[in-house]
Amino acid sequence: MTYLSFIWKAFASYRKVEIAGRRIGNIIKIQQTNEALMKAFEVAADDMTTWMKEKTAFFQEQEFGADETEVKAVRAEFEKFKSQEKQTKRAQMTDVESSVTFIATKLKQEGKPRYEVAEVHSVHYMEKLWQVMVNAEHDYDTALGATQSMLAKQEATMMSITSMINTCQSWMEETEDLLNNQVVEVLSISAATAACAQHGLYEEAWSQNKQKLDKLLRRYQVVTTHRDCLHSSVETTGALMDLALMHSDTLKTKIDSRKAALEAELERQRALDAQRLQWAKKSEQIALWVEDMKETLSLPISCEEVSDVDDYETSLKANMTELAENKELFKSVEALGVTIMAEKVKNPYARFSLEVLQAKLNSVDVAFEERKKALDAERDAQRRNEGLREDYVNAVSAFLAWEKQFKDKITVSATEASGTLQEQLEIVEGFKAELNNDATTKDAVLSANSLLIENNVSTKSIKSHTTSAEVEEMYNLLWRMLTERSDLLNEQLAQANTLAVSTEQLQELEEIFNHFDKDKSGTIGSNEIAGVFQNMDIELDKDVIKAKMNEHGDEMELQPFVEWLSSLQRDTDTYEQLLQSFIIIADNKPLMSEQQMKSALKPEHMDYLRGRLMSVEGSNFNYKLYAAEVFGQEAIEDADVAQAIKDIEAQKEAKRAAERKRIEEEERAKKEAEAKARAEAEARAAQAAAEEEARKEEERRLAEEAQAKRVAAAAAAEKAAAEAKERAEKAAAAAAAEAQRLKEEEEARKLAEAEAAKKAAEAKAAEERKVQEAAEKEKKRKEELQNKKAAGKKGFLTKLGGSKKGLFSVHNWKRRFFQVGADGVLRYYESTDSSGKKEGVGLKGEIDLSKCKGLRAAANHKDKFNCVAFELPERAETFWASADTAEDRDHWVEILTLYM
Repeated sequence: MTYLSFIWKAFASYRKVEIAGRRIGNIIKIQQTNEALMKAFEVAADDMTTWMKEKTAFFQEQEFGADETEVKAVRAEFEKFKSQEKQTKRAQMTDVESSVTFIATKLKQEGKPRYEVAEVHSVHYMEKLWQVMVNAEHDYDTALGATQSMLAKQEATMMSITSMINTCQSWMEETEDLLNNQVVEVLSISAATAACAQHGLYEEAWSQNKQKLDKLLRRYQVVTTHRDCLHSSVETTGALMDLALMHSDTLKTKIDSRKAALEAELERQRALDAQRLQWAKKSEQIALWVEDMKETLSLPISCEEVSDVDDYETSLKANMTELAENKELFKSVEALGVTIMAEKVKNPYARFSLEVLQAKLNSVDVAFEERKKALDAERDAQRRNEGLREDYVNAVSAFLAWEKQFKDKITVSATEASGTLQEQLEIVEGFKAELNNDATTKDAVLSANSLLIENNVSTKSIKSHTTSAEVEEMYNLLWRMLTERSDLLNEQLAQANTLAVSTEQLQELEEIFNHFDKDKSGTIGSNEIAGVFQNMDIELDKDVIKAKMNEHGDEMELQPFVEWLSSLQRDTDTYEQLLQSFIIIADNKPLMSEQQMKSALKPEHMDYLRGRLMSVEGSNFNYKLYAAEVFGQEAIEDADVAQAIKDIEAQKEAKRAAERKRIEEEERAKKEAEAKARAEAEARAAQAAAEEEARKEEERRLAEEAQAKRVAAAAAAEKAAAEAKERAEKAAAAAAAEAQRLKEEEEARKLAEAEAAKKAAEAKAAEERKVQEAAEKEKKRKEELQNKKAAGKKGFLTKLGGSKKGLFSVHNWKRRFFQVGADGVLRYYESTDSSGKKEGVGLKGEIDLSKCKGLRAAANHKDKFNCVAFELPERAETFWASADTAEDRDHWVEILTLYM
């Protein structure tokens, strides 16, 4: 061996140790980055699962407040949650899913063991929690809607009760005026009898009016008893009800007193004109029925589906039966009237003439016709609405089926990727073109949802839990998955450059080339190239060397030289290369000394290895255990690399088989869960139908009971008329005492009315104060927001962009100075000094925050932490920036959200 060869041998041995040390340092940096990414993913997954559990618990509590103001506030917060917080968290969950996919792809590309995600951090577990939260949210929405509907019904019921109470009050005031102003003149037995009978009509009318008030009271109690949430009109209606009942009792006292006075004067007047009395009773019955029926037919129609219209029509048919009965009753009244008019004596008992009764009945006919037309129009509208709801459900179902199929195709393509990087990229681009062409399924959902909104169609009966916003997010998620996959493959293709070597390797090969280029001609001949391979310990057949040199005219320049040697010595950081690097540094010994580590590794890499390598004796370390741990291999006791490679390949094949089996089991479990969910939904629908049928049956029963009560009331009125004489004789003796009691009760009534009016005024004032306080609070909140917007924010962030020199290259991120002001435009400038502390000059770009579709915080994006994501108006385009700390990131998000 020549002296020069000996020198080169020593130089090559030193370079081998140096290269081995550098390789180990690179692997340690990659390992530290991977551990940080895994930690960030687990923290983000914990935050997401904690949020979903808290939201699920909140929705399950279903607390909506005590009145309509609190319920409206709850509804506003809930709508804000659905439109903002939920969408933001869904995007963050997508970031978490993308993060674990990114980690898995990175580990697979580096040849590292598969990242075994804990069950509580798995995408499947988070999707399961999300579905549980969505179900709880749907139940919460349903319960909140039911509460709002209950409050609306309370308000409508209170309005109806108030209207009927006012009608009763008007009748009582009118009757009271008549009783106060009517002078009873008894000129004959017949006149006295007529006066007594007429007074009996007042008593009967009072009884019917009292029954009406009692019925309204029971209706009021049914609405307000055992209710956690009451409408503000309940208290006012209750006060009005108390006044009406008090007034009714006072009027009853006056009627009884007047009746006692009349019957005392009519001791000898027994004769009754039964025919006139019967005519008057029937006319009163008809008139009262007409008033009740017109009020019933004037109530607003409130339907959400066709079955509600059917209920209204069933009730209308029952009312028409009552109309026919009252028309028959009018015929009997008309027949009685012929006899009464023939005697040319005015009926002293009647309040209505035949013409007035006929007009009243005719007005009911008109009301019935108008009601029929209104119900026909409502039926047509509900049928149209059902068609729109069905179109929406079908569109959503078609989209979900398409989305699942397309997502499965993407997943299978990603997990079973084969072929060259270019072939894989062409497959992904094909998927993107197919996704763009298949946008009609998503557009169909959005179009159906727009029709629902335009026609103001209720969506409570729609069984689908998937909203149009979620459909659009799912479609954009598919696009982002393909875009990220395409970007990853493009970066991998960019890495696979013509030289396929790192900067350090290129520098080493240039040094070797220049050393053997003795004549400095810029080329190496056949004799010189043989010395290169001999001194680099590369064994290559002479015929191969000769053929390669012939391709270059027996003289090879630097670039083809580098290409050839780099193809023979690829630096792929495999388990075998890491093990071989340690063997080189340890001088082919099974343990590595502290001194050997110092000769090849940087101090920070040595500190890292001390915590990972197992010390055997003294300061010697077992590097084989660490190499096996990094690449998930079993440690070997000898240096038989060829046998180790075979064993490793067998282990990888077993892992791939286990992974395929796991995917199949997860798919089967997912299908079983979907089948179970469908069964539960069908069971809930069946239960709801049964409850609705029970409700209708209860309403029919109540209607029958009401009819029976009306018949019983008529019979009781007949019996009361027969017993009138006996009661009159007993009342004559107490007439004087009753007059004094009446005066005292009148004074008490006035005091009670004044107290009730005072309470009503206080309640109104309290409500006005509450509204004013809420308005002032909202005004103060808006002023604070305006102050924050005017102040804006500025500082340094690191944005994603720049050259694509590598998949995980820091050159993809640029540090910029960002500033936002009152105009709501986020501008960023170039930093001009190396420290990055100086506020830069030179505008690099700007973002109009008012046009952003979304803004959210993320734990990390790829290998950057404390990130902020801007969803730009362009389709599925996301702008990423990284803050120095989590607190700075959160403050940026808080301020920037004000401008959106």
